[in-house]
Amino acid sequence: MNKKTIMLAAFLVMSGAAMAQKADGGISSQMLQQIEAAQGNTPTSAALVNAIASNKIDDLAKSYKSLGQVDNLFSVETPAQNIHNQQSSGRCWMFSGMNVLRANFAKTHNDTLRVEYSQAYLFFYDQLEKANLMLQGVIDCADKPFEDKRVQFFFQHPINDGGTFCGVADLVEKYGVSKSPVRDALIAMCADGILKSIPRYGYEVITYSVEDVYSMLQFRFVLESGFLKQRISALTERKKSSKPPKLCRS
Repeated sequence: MNKKTIMLAAFLVMSGAAMAQKADGGISSQMLQQIEAAQGNTPTSAALVNAIASNKIDDLAKSYKSLGQVDNLFSVETPAQNIHNQQSSGRCWMFSGMNVLRANFAKTHNDTLRVEYSQAYLFFYDQLEKANLMLQGVIDCADKPFEDKRVQFFFQHPINDGGTFCGVADLVEKYGVSKSPVRDALIAMCADGILKSIPRYGYEVITYSVEDVYSMLQFRFVLESGFLKQRISALTERKKSSKPPKLCRS
């Protein structure tokens, strides 16, 4: 008999007959016998024991009749928007802030939320501000030893990708916002193999090896030489079929 079954039996007995406890309130052997005897062999008792043994007590304590009466909607709900994927870039704070701005813009201008702001645009200025903060901190602490806690903090955390909702508001107020074609262009260049998206960093231009450049030149040579052969053949046939120009008599 497992622990859950014993606990269930104890609850059943406590709600019924009194049990033979010790004088100091401890559990006696007679009390344990009464707990086991109180379980009974009815189908209801067996079903109750199996339910507790196989499920979490929190789930069994729920009132499923009341679930349909609970309103799980937000008191203030914004219109549906297009889903933006931060792609594990550590900019969830910026994406959520942008979505709030989009909702407010749509509500003010009767827009259908087709407007999308560029996170890459604002993230650039976020990193610029953080870099300036780090460098200014180094200047302010130039007379302090390297072991100083503030100096160590600036060098250990020069630029990070974290942020706050208030930080979005500050950046937008200072630098404004840009529509998302900037981000769309970056995604398109990643698809074309020009850029590579690096999570929690940004984008990086893909570098080509000497072998890659040689392969591309070979491909261009085959493609362009084939095109020239086709055009030269067409021009030759055209010259053969064309009539010679008439000479003017003097």
